[in-house]
Amino acid sequence: FDPAMEIGSADAGQRASYGASPGDGSSSEPYLYVGPWSGVPDENDPYWNAEGFGGAMLSYGDLLEADDQRQTAIDFFRIGLRKLM
Repeated sequence: FDPAMEIGSADAGQRASYGASPGDGSSSEPYLYVGPWSGVPDENDPYWNAEGFGGAMLSYGDLLEADDQRQTAIDFFRIGLRKLM
């Protein structure tokens, strides 16, 4: 099960999938992700940290360590959206 939402203009290179994974070949633990359709806009930006795909991921472990898990998850997705717009 991989709930995802797609946002942004594909024609403008801004479309991405935003979602959660229960774990897969990219990570053995669950994670949140932002997966741009046209690739990451800046390969030197540490936000785009996913190793198994071109995108960003926030691990379940990192989320659990956050003081405000809900806000951390929301901020993770908002940052990705802002970086693609």
